[in-house]
Amino acid sequence: MQAYRLVRRAGGSAPGGGPGGGTVADVGTAMDGGAVVGGGGASMGAVLPTDGAGLRVDAVQAEVVGHTDGPMLVLGGPGTGKTSTLVEAVAARVAEGVDPERILVLTFGRRGATALRQRIEARVTRDGHRVLREPLVRTFPAYAFGLLRRAAAERGEPSPRLLTGPEQDLIIRELLDVVGEEPEDDPVGWPTDLRPALRTRAFAGQLRDLLMRAAERGVGPVELARLGEKLGRADWPAAARFLREYVAVLALRDVSNRGSIAYDPAELVRAATGLLRDDEELLTAERRRLAHVYLDELADTDPAQLELLSVIAGGGKSLVAFADPDSSTYAFRGADPAGVTTFPHRFRTASGAPAAQVLLTTSYRAGPALLAAIARLGRRLRGPAAHRRLHPLPDAPPGVVEVHTFRSATSEAAWLAHALRSAHLLDGVPWSRMAVLVRSTALQLPTLRRALHAAGVPTVVHGEDLPLHLQPAVAPLLLLLRCALEPDRLDEEAAVALLHSSLGGADPLAERRLRQGLRVLALAGGDRRPSGELIVEALRDPEELADIDRRWAEPAQAVAGLLAIAREAAARPGATAEDVLWAVWHASGLAERWAGAINQGRPAAGEGDLARRRRAEAADRDLDAVLVLFDAAARFTDRLPGARTEVFLDHVLAQDLPADTIAPTADRGAAVRLLTAHAAKGLEWDLVAVAGVQEGIWPDLRLRGSLLGSERLVDVLAGRSVDGATAANVVGQTSALLDEERRLFHVAISRARHRLLVSAVASAAVGGDDHEEQPSRFLHELGPTTPPTPPSAAGPVDPTAPPGPRTGPQSVDSASGSAGAPTSGDGAIEDASHGATEGAGSSPTNGPANGATNNPTSGPTSSPTSGATNNLTSGEGDGDGEGDRPGALPVTRPPRALTLPALVAELRTAITDPAAPAGRRRAAAAELARLAAAGVPGAHPDDWWGLRGLSDDRPLVDEGDPVRVTPSAMESALRCSLRWLLERHGGSGPTSTAQGVGNLVHAAAMLAEDASADRGALLDYVAARFDAIELAARWMAGPERERAEAMVDKLLRWLATNPRRLLAIEHEFAVRLDDPNRPVDLTGRVDRLEVDEAGRLVVIDLKTGKSTAVTGTELAEHPQLGAYQAAVEAGAFAEFGDESGGAALVQLGTSAKDAREQNQPAAGEGPAAGWATALVRRTADTMAAATFAAVANSKCRVCPVRTSCPVSGQGRQVVEPPTVRGPENP
Repeated sequence: MQAYRLVRRAGGSAPGGGPGGGTVADVGTAMDGGAVVGGGGASMGAVLPTDGAGLRVDAVQAEVVGHTDGPMLVLGGPGTGKTSTLVEAVAARVAEGVDPERILVLTFGRRGATALRQRIEARVTRDGHRVLREPLVRTFPAYAFGLLRRAAAERGEPSPRLLTGPEQDLIIRELLDVVGEEPEDDPVGWPTDLRPALRTRAFAGQLRDLLMRAAERGVGPVELARLGEKLGRADWPAAARFLREYVAVLALRDVSNRGSIAYDPAELVRAATGLLRDDEELLTAERRRLAHVYLDELADTDPAQLELLSVIAGGGKSLVAFADPDSSTYAFRGADPAGVTTFPHRFRTASGAPAAQVLLTTSYRAGPALLAAIARLGRRLRGPAAHRRLHPLPDAPPGVVEVHTFRSATSEAAWLAHALRSAHLLDGVPWSRMAVLVRSTALQLPTLRRALHAAGVPTVVHGEDLPLHLQPAVAPLLLLLRCALEPDRLDEEAAVALLHSSLGGADPLAERRLRQGLRVLALAGGDRRPSGELIVEALRDPEELADIDRRWAEPAQAVAGLLAIAREAAARPGATAEDVLWAVWHASGLAERWAGAINQGRPAAGEGDLARRRRAEAADRDLDAVLVLFDAAARFTDRLPGARTEVFLDHVLAQDLPADTIAPTADRGAAVRLLTAHAAKGLEWDLVAVAGVQEGIWPDLRLRGSLLGSERLVDVLAGRSVDGATAANVVGQTSALLDEERRLFHVAISRARHRLLVSAVASAAVGGDDHEEQPSRFLHELGPTTPPTPPSAAGPVDPTAPPGPRTGPQSVDSASGSAGAPTSGDGAIEDASHGATEGAGSSPTNGPANGATNNPTSGPTSSPTSGATNNLTSGEGDGDGEGDRPGALPVTRPPRALTLPALVAELRTAITDPAAPAGRRRAAAAELARLAAAGVPGAHPDDWWGLRGLSDDRPLVDEGDPVRVTPSAMESALRCSLRWLLERHGGSGPTSTAQGVGNLVHAAAMLAEDASADRGALLDYVAARFDAIELAARWMAGPERERAEAMVDKLLRWLATNPRRLLAIEHEFAVRLDDPNRPVDLTGRVDRLEVDEAGRLVVIDLKTGKSTAVTGTELAEHPQLGAYQAAVEAGAFAEFGDESGGAALVQLGTSAKDAREQNQPAAGEGPAAGWATALVRRTADTMAAATFAAVANSKCRVCPVRTSCPVSGQGRQVVEPPTVRGPENP
């Protein structure tokens, strides 16, 4: 037998070639179906039985391993060992004496190819062989590029080079810049409606995308123009003419590069195919050189790659292709799963028969319950279905599938953290064998990661799972360069991001102090601009920062200095992106700071070794990411020596998918991995949580339509487009998109070995929310839900049981899903510390006294090894009847977190609850005593604020002291005094968009004394100051500005019909209502003070809200208008008079066409004369009281202090236990 020696290893060379020397240390990325190697963490796919020397395969896999004659298609679902079988087949060929360089293994993705190469090397060495040559594991572009380079070397020509995306964009934008303003200055002849977009970066990107899609499918300029004329698209013939010019420019550049041909990624594979077809001798030599060809991930290939495969491995050669049609999730890269269906007839045997097909139907990953759920979703997938009928191993545990919905993303994250901690603490699942999958990195990953970290769940996001520009250490550097080179990009949002980044190092307190300092300095100089504008100006010109406390100014000074350094470095002649980046990096001091954290970092006060280690790991990852950024800058500079730094930024920021990184080589420790479903392909974990499965996010059915219609070109060439039928084309595109999203969800749920958790938010039932969310349709497709087990069905409950869930595994009958008898724990402290599912597993009638839910499939603590249900399970309902509606998913309440603070809180609730049984209270007291003895914060009664007397029970205002009352606050104080109190002392929310628009209209109204006011001047005033309003979203600018202008017009029309004469605008007043016990200082400002025909004073209050109109009954005693009349009667406007003629609200903000005036009669007339002054005094008594009442009213829905309100569902925990328990049993 021929011997070989291994020359490349991921984990070092094999020691002596023995069977034990081939383990692979890095399991960060892998392909589906591989054996578990190394330690804990994500494994490389299904686990095949071992026989001591290698992997033992079943009969079907043995047939594939032994196949060497002609083409074969191997179909298998997730976890059936496809890639493991491929590895075994390659090892078998090497064992038979085939040179590894005569075995070509093609796969999708560079990282996948690296992992597969490492596994093949490890597998070969386990048989005692030594490999002299590296196995040929390549991606299609890598193989094509190697073929072109080898052919050029044989002909004595310069080596070809790969044209990068930035270089393509640079050439395209240079050609587009030639186009003049006039049609005769346009050599290409672009359509008129596209001409304004020609010089934009987005148009260049979309044009490159169209050219790449055409190149991938072999469409040249002539064919592209013909298709455009046929479909009535004037842009495609223009793009065809541009393509000719683009190709000519590339040819000239090739000549200037001494004949080195540049290929863009789209034409690389087709260029290799064309080369082989044109050079018969080269094709014959290549086919003779390749003895066996193996293809992994056939479903992710595009037409050009299949064409290359047919050239090198067609005609009956030894070719084995592995595929799972349901795992094709890269259509946006040109992948077409239809290649799986056509493979047997396209690749025929030497005799002309279709290729043999083999089905792998044994799942080495999941048990029957998991497979059943996956199969239910699989029935919705299109295409062949035979490979979906999977059978588990005979001794495989059933597995658990849980579907949960929540009222908010916060509740979802809390439940998810509880589920992960339960699996780790109770079931013993290592952190590294759990993963959380999401659909969108930008939308979901940061929030979820923060929530899990706050709950004590260690998480890790591998650098290879994020595009380079999204990695935490790289993003601030790129943002700083962008703001330095394009000053208009430096707005308030960017400035705050830089201040809080590692470059500035500010915390929220420092930012607030900085804002306050800048604001004080500005006001002293008469500058009334908002603090956000002042921060931006300070970063551009840091001189103002010299007058601010050094502690708060340092972050801004550091960022301003780095911005100046970046601008100076970029302005130097010949400066490259690498030079500018190095100047900023050197001045930032981050290298020394992070290196110190890694090598000499010491824990801060109160920190232990764990905190120090995590700091060092974070610094290590950040340095890895920055090194990758510098490497990208160096490669960019080598390829485009004259390109400006702005082009490099465009290149990096345009990366939507992960790029190369050395970060995976670092040891991440034990942590739950967070990643996208795309990145999870080929991996598996014991527990997989798929979070945020919302309609609109998953599936995301937004049509990725482009201006130039590159997706339409793909549909036309694939036969999915109907001539002239726009609606049918949209339906077809949406259907194809839904298929891809469903396949992606199928990939996500099939990553679990033992337990699958799927969660979403259902917030529609809350009411009045502008951001309602619905669970995805995929949750319903996953299978029927099992209703929660009612408390009565679980049998009697021991009322003396200690708080917290019962410990020990709870068995479940796989047929009925009913729970077995729980087993008791070994000690009280262990019982309590195992965690209580106070909200999630119990009904309001049993509460925490019952411990964990009696239906273990509904809570997050069920053990996957204890025999799980075959039914799809769901969370407990929250008692609102939501789960009773047909098709509705029950809503889960987040349980008590498995943390010491949460445990202490539950025990304290139990011991202080007068309705709790005496036995339960005694048990809680014993547990608290043990925790207090161990030094757990909050466990000792001395730390309980609730047991202490009130620090001050005096009224808010001492008797005899004046009470300050403002008319605008009267209504709030009388409606709910608690809300008024909390808002006055910091509980008010930020200024809303509507309030900002209203303030602007009020300011404009000061310029309109009567109907003769200049409308144009008023509108110019509004337009000039509109940008200072904080908008919730940019799209609101247009509608809100139109609304403000409409209110100005309503005001002018109202002034034209107003019979009264103006006395003052925005007039301030202050008057005291004397009282021996409690004098009242009534102060405020009136919008307009007018006089009627009888000489009486009338106060006008302008209302700009959409729903501020009041009923006739409310108007008669409207508090704010009454306060104005009381001020008139008390002499607040003595220079104008002291007789009140009433007051009025002028509604400008309602949807009515004209302003509506609502008049309140004079307070001094009629039998109730003096009511206004009495109302002010009653308000003063309310504001000065010692207690403040919470009153339910129509404004509770928008109350900013709901979480502190005892009558609100969100704040009821302030005054009462979270659950109500029945009386103690006799």
